[in-house]
Formats: sequence, structure tokens, C-alpha cells
Amino acid sequence: MDWLQRQIYPLTYWGASGTIHTNFHVHVEGQENVMPTGALFLACTHSGMVMDPGILIATTPHRRQNHYWAKDSIWRSKLMGFIFDGLGAVPVTRNAKSRSLTPDPGNSLSRDTTELADSPCPSPDREPRTRTTTAASDVSTASTSASANAKLWEATTKMLESGELVGVFPEGTSYTLPHFIQFKDGLAKSAIEYAKSAQKAGRPSAPIVPVGINYLDKELWRSSVAVIYGSPVSVDEFVGRPVADLTQQIQDRVADATVNAPDWDTWHAAQIARKVLFPAAAFDLVPRYVPVMQALITLIADVGNHPAVGPVKSAALAYHASLKRHGVLDRAVYLVGTHDPAQIGAKALFHAVQLVITSLLALPGGLLYGAIFLLTDMHNKKEPYTECHAQTKGLATLTLVPLIHFGMTLLGLIAFGPIGAVTTELTLIAVSVVFHYVVDWCIESAQILHDLAVLAVLVGQDETRALARDRNTLHVALMETVKAVATPDLDVDALPYGPFRQEQSAPTDLPKGAPTFPEPSHPEWTRPSADVVRRRLRDLDAWVHATDGAEGVPRRPAMRWRAWPVREAV
Repeated sequence: MDWLQRQIYPLTYWGASGTIHTNFHVHVEGQENVMPTGALFLACTHSGMVMDPGILIATTPHRRQNHYWAKDSIWRSKLMGFIFDGLGAVPVTRNAKSRSLTPDPGNSLSRDTTELADSPCPSPDREPRTRTTTAASDVSTASTSASANAKLWEATTKMLESGELVGVFPEGTSYTLPHFIQFKDGLAKSAIEYAKSAQKAGRPSAPIVPVGINYLDKELWRSSVAVIYGSPVSVDEFVGRPVADLTQQIQDRVADATVNAPDWDTWHAAQIARKVLFPAAAFDLVPRYVPVMQALITLIADVGNHPAVGPVKSAALAYHASLKRHGVLDRAVYLVGTHDPAQIGAKALFHAVQLVITSLLALPGGLLYGAIFLLTDMHNKKEPYTECHAQTKGLATLTLVPLIHFGMTLLGLIAFGPIGAVTTELTLIAVSVVFHYVVDWCIESAQILHDLAVLAVLVGQDETRALARDRNTLHVALMETVKAVATPDLDVDALPYGPFRQEQSAPTDLPKGAPTFPEPSHPEWTRPSADVVRRRLRDLDAWVHATDGAEGVPRRPAMRWRAWPVREAV
């Protein structure tokens, strides 16, 4: 049994890698910030449910094993306890007064399905969730939680002393918002306590590496995700200081590796600006997605009250609304606005031919795995929480694809013996590989032809030309606005900041009977320093005006042939 348990994590690694790369195109940066050996914490954002730990497992440099804190209720099942012990997870009892989005026991739909806990220690500053209890019950629960989490601390310390890596999601729950939510103190407490014990023993402390998981569109199958491992946070300097100081430092470092907008209007305006300035048909933006989006959010939010910025933001939101109303993507409008009718016809013919060829190549895989997509889409139509959609597709891929292969191989064995089984499995692998590599081009061609047809038939030529004019006008306005604000003498502090709406993470139209959760704590948004604002605007100006090679300016998003299409929704 011990041998079998030791195989659980390697099998999980390959299963997670296959699932993640089947559902997303993954771009990873900053691998050099993760040490190949030695005690280490990873502090990761958590907007994608169970896909987030899967992405960490699949992308952690040097294939280091991630040890997670997991809710102790998992160990009530002997089978799940056996599996999670093999994964190197450690049970944690959640404080009943924890600021958590975990639903009450018996609630069948949980946004916390990663089962990852937020804090190993009870804390007096946690807000109680709504429940009926007595004071004696509270004291008993807190005492039980503290006792159980003492075991968590002991197990975590042993792992770190053995040079292991512990992965933590400091937000404590998953969500769908244009920004991360307030970090909890559990990771900071553990890191400081370990640093104290390490100093006494003459060992190095465990640094904290911030990890940003940035989904271009977490709902969309075969979209892209940019995973950034940031520079480590040294814990030693926080020993003796308030825990909140280290929590804030971790949060700031994670912010450097992620895209965060104060509200949805800012988010949508920045996304539209990105697509207009760097169209997916021309630019391979994924490797520069985070810095470009950070710069655009700086433009729209941090200096949003500059006289030149307000009209551009309004125009971007109006254009976004037009695209959603017609159900077409920006790249189709870009094609109409930048090509003459003959070129558009040639493009349409090219994509029609590409669609036919790729459809024929993808057909066997579509027949083989089509039921998975149909089942997950049917399920997601009834799922009110956006963050569950990618998880459903990922779990379906992880469980049903092996079952399909096993069933088909078994049929081959029964019908034709061992040679038939081997031949069947090799054929299935070949079909899967071909499907994996051609389905993106098939989807892209189908989407472009659909959008061109909608623009030509349903929208009409006059409104299509108006859309193209609006896009071109927005493009020029963005270029001029960036040039106007990207000046060394911009007085950032003189510009008012905000106001912004506080967005709600729960859908506003929950179906009857769907569970509800308390709103998470939102960070207190403040503008970055004036130097950071000016640097981001300078970089954006260099990118949009193609002034590559300027000293200190990161490389511009590349105009080159893409290894695969970039999938995004409207």
C-alpha cells in the first residue's frame, strides 16, 4: 500500500498536466524564482477553482511536489484520506469564525471545491458567518480548531524542515471578480513562525514566491492562461513585526504578477483597448498579457480622471456594448475595417478551406470526445457560478477521457486479442494528438466565418461600416491619449482617484434554490506610486508606437506567426 500511495502524486502530475494542456494554452514565466530544493511557500491567486491547484502542479518548476493545506473533512472518507495522504496534503480544521465562503455543511454546491484551506491558526479578527450557536459552542469550536490546527502547524513545519514546498491560496476561496480578494493571514503567520524556529535552529527561513494565474477567459475551452512566478519575498525581515505587514507584502507582490481592475467597467474598457491596439490577428500577446493589461488599467483607472482619458473609456465601453449586442468578436470588425472587399473575400475563402480541412482532421476526435463537451455545456448552463465552468470541463476531461480509452482498448482486446488492444490504443493516441493540434484552427475559422456572415447578413453593411469606423476612431483616440499622458512631467498625484464600484462576486440572477455565500473582503484600492504609473504609461507608449529598443522598456508584443490561435469571448 505504501508503494501505491507513493505513485499518487506522479499520477496526479501527469493527469493534471494532460487536463490543463487540453483545456488551456499555458504560458509560464519566472521559473527561475523557484528554487530546485529547500523550504518554500507558493502564494497563488485562486479564481479558477480546482483548475488552480492543477495548474500549480503542472507548472511548478523542477517538478517540485506541492503540499497543500486541505480541509480535515476530506479525511472522513478512508479512500479520499488515502489519496490526499499520497498527495502530501495536510488536514486543517477551519475556524468557525473564519472569513470564508465555505457553505454550511450539507450544501451540495460549494465554490470552495478545491478543498484548500486558508489559515492554519484561528484569529480574533475573523468575521463570523451567519449561523445559530451559543457562546459555549463558540468556545468549544475555537478550542477544537486550535488543537487540530496545532497538528497542521507541526506537519507543515516537518515538511519545511525536510526542504519541501507548500502551496497556499491566501484568498481562501474561489471567485469571479475583476481583481483578487483580500488575503488572509494564515500564510504570513505560518511563514513568520517557521522563520522564528529556523533562526533558533540555524536554518534558513522559507521564502514566499507569489504566483499569478491569469486566465484570458477561464470559461472558454482552449483559451490561454499566463502563469507568472514572481520574485521571492524574504520572511526574515518581518519577524517581530505585525503579521498584517507580511500579508500586505505578499498581496503587493501577487498584484505585480496579476491583472487587477477596481471594477468591471475598467476591466472591459482595458480589454477592448488591448484588442484594438494589439489585435489577435496580428499580435502574439499572451507572453506580454499581464504588463500590457496592467498598463492599460493604469491608463483607464489610475489616471482615469485626466481630461483625455474619460472620453476614450466611454468610447471603449460603447464599442464593447456594440460587439456584445451583435455577438461578434473584435477581430472580425478589425478584418472589415482594415481590408478591402477583395481581401475580405480572400480571407473568407482561406478560412473556408481551412475549416473544411481541419474539420475532416478533427472529426474522429470530435466523435470520440464530443459527448464530454455536450455534457459539460449542459451542466454549465445550470451552473450559476462562473468559476465552476472551467472546473467542470477539467474534471470531465480528467475522468472521462481515460474511461473512453479504457473502454475502447478493452473492446479491442476482447475482439482481436492483445494486438487489437495495442492497435486500438495507438490509434486513439494518434486521433487525440491530431485533434489537439487542429481543433484550434478549426474553431478559429468557424468563428471568423460566423462573424463575417453575421456582419454581412444580420447587422447589415451600413452598421458594419459604422462599427469599423468606431473601431478605427477608438484606435486613433487611444494612440493619441497614450501619447498625451505618457509624459515625464505628468502630475499623477494632482489627478483625483476613483470613484469605483465595489463589485459583487455572486451572480445577480441566482436560480431558485441555489446556494448563496457571503461576499469576500475586497482590497482597499489605492493608486500605485507616481513612478510606477509613469513607468507603465511610458512602456505602453513605447509599445503602441512601436519604439522597440528604448532603454528599460520591456519588449513589445510580438507581431509574428502564432503557434495557435488566441481564443477569447466578446
